[in-house]
Amino acid sequence: MRNKTTIIWIAILAVLASPVAFLILPFFLAMLMTLLMIIFAVMVTALALTLVLLISGVHTFSTSFSLLSVSLASTLFRLGVGLLMFGGALFLFLISFEICKLIVKLITPSIR
Repeated sequence: MRNKTTIIWIAILAVLASPVAFLILPFFLAMLMTLLMIIFAVMVTALALTLVLLISGVHTFSTSFSLLSVSLASTLFRLGVGLLMFGGALFLFLISFEICKLIVKLITPSIR
């Protein structure tokens, strides 16, 4: 039995060898580019969300000390929320980094 990717490439080449290929090729390339842009957008969105959570966590943690004159409970609550955001940002960074590595591992063999 042949490799699955070999069968897919043979099917693609069979379609592109027909006289209709000139009409199909632009749409096929557009779909491929759209797929690559969606994958890139997912990676950028995950990293941007990580950055926003990190900045929000540090800001919430640092501004919680200004509430010390108001009440100790609100100060401790904001400290906890700031630490939670900071920890969530680190956790999301690790997850998004692993997802980016997985996407690169999946895309690399199809390019070769």
